[in-house]
Parts: sequence; structure tokens; C-alpha cells
Amino acid sequence: LQQRFGDAAAILPATREHLAQLSAAGEARPSLIHFAGHAESDPDAPRRSFLSLAPSDAGAERLEVRHIQDLNVSGAAIVLSGCQTADGAVLPS
Repeated sequence: LQQRFGDAAAILPATREHLAQLSAAGEARPSLIHFAGHAESDPDAPRRSFLSLAPSDAGAERLEVRHIQDLNVSGAAIVLSGCQTADGAVLPS
């Protein structure tokens, strides 16, 4: 990404701290946020499906749909990519 977009791209470990920084960035926040990592799909409860975040002092953490909904990043395109992401059902919008 940095080869393609230069300084316009920042590659950060997906941690709770970085998610909080995205929410607090205001006007400086990116217009595109891409999360890539290991994913677990829960076909019985799709909202519990998650991407694994980088480990922290608290241990392994998850990025679930509810966490993304809580981010203050209106207007940003959010792309999620991970293994097993095609296992779940398509939800109505």
C-alpha cells in the first residue's frame, strides 16, 4: 500500500489503541480503512463474527461488527478482509 499511495497510507497493527486513534482523528481521519487479518465466521450469529486484532496486554482481542459501528468514522469506507470471510450469510442492509 505504501508503494502505491506513499505517505497517504499508514500501515498500523490493528489494536484497540489504534482504533481509538481513528475515532478521535476528526478531520484528519482516513477516507479508507482496510483491516486485514485472521477472521472467524459465526453463521448462527453473524454479528459475532470477528477479525483478530493484534495481541495486547489483555490478550487476544476481536474486532466485531459492533466495534466497527462504534467507531466515529462516518464517511469512511471500511474494508474487512480475512480468511473464512466467505463462510457467513449475506446480511440485508
